[in-house]
Amino acid sequence: MEQIFDNRKLNVSVRTVRWGEGILFFAKDVAESLGYADPKKAVQTHDRKQNKTTVEDLKIGGESPPICKGHPKRVLLYEPGLYQLVCSSRLPIAEAFQDWVFGEVLPSIRKTGSYKLPEREPLCGKQMMLTNETDLHYSVVKYMREYHPEVLVVPGLGEYQETSSKRCDAWKKGYRGGQPDLIIMTPSNGLTNSSNTFLSKP
Repeated sequence: MEQIFDNRKLNVSVRTVRWGEGILFFAKDVAESLGYADPKKAVQTHDRKQNKTTVEDLKIGGESPPICKGHPKRVLLYEPGLYQLVCSSRLPIAEAFQDWVFGEVLPSIRKTGSYKLPEREPLCGKQMMLTNETDLHYSVVKYMREYHPEVLVVPGLGEYQETSSKRCDAWKKGYRGGQPDLIIMTPSNGLTNSSNTFLSKP
């Protein structure tokens, strides 16, 4: 069964699937989480053939694994392939990602068959949980959309929205097109003026 694991602190998301006694990782998710500019090329370059497979290659008796039936060329990583991709990344997130996957996700899956997200402290009143800058950005845009629908939010699309997951993330942040800064515009005496600018890190 396919499962998706989120780490809001690291702002990463990875899908996995149990296959026999092992665990397979969606290569694209892992590469994107590790910050590779070209996920497909990263998997081709850093993972040896025996450490990865595709949905098509896993067919047994004419049946595909219970995932991505419409994507037979989807690349999946065995655990050694995951290690290779992590160890090849020189970005700061690689070490934290490795600690999370190998220290929490894998042991939990092997022990219980699933990964349970840490329980959060109960919120009071209008409190909200903000784990990272992305949570803050989501909350600002959501608040403006819900309580001030008359306000025109004009944020930029950003420069690196080349994947569906990044485009979804951009939409949650209010991105449409243009410059990468979030600018909230309000009508004033028939004119449109810039009231606030929230700068996002490059």
